[in-house]
Amino acid sequence: MIDFYAIGGIILLITGLIDFICTTLWAEGGAGSVTGHLSKGIWKSMYILSLVGPLLLASTVSIWVCLFWGGWTLFFAGDLSAMTNTQVKTPAP
Repeated sequence: MIDFYAIGGIILLITGLIDFICTTLWAEGGAGSVTGHLSKGIWKSMYILSLVGPLLLASTVSIWVCLFWGGWTLFFAGDLSAMTNTQVKTPAP
């Protein structure tokens, strides 16, 4: 049986890992695809340029946390015994 939660979690984890590596470790500079789109959107919408740097930094770290947290949550939610009825020790419906 294909578990779509686990597949979605793996996709989010891979996307977050690739974006993190491309943004932080790539020698040619630039950003990963998710970080790049986020940065362009923030840059175009800001009118006070002194706020752009801290906002870009905070939003980049926040999007990585959301991707990794969401990915692991979906991955572990895909297990049939992820939620168990503690009184009868059976998987919850």
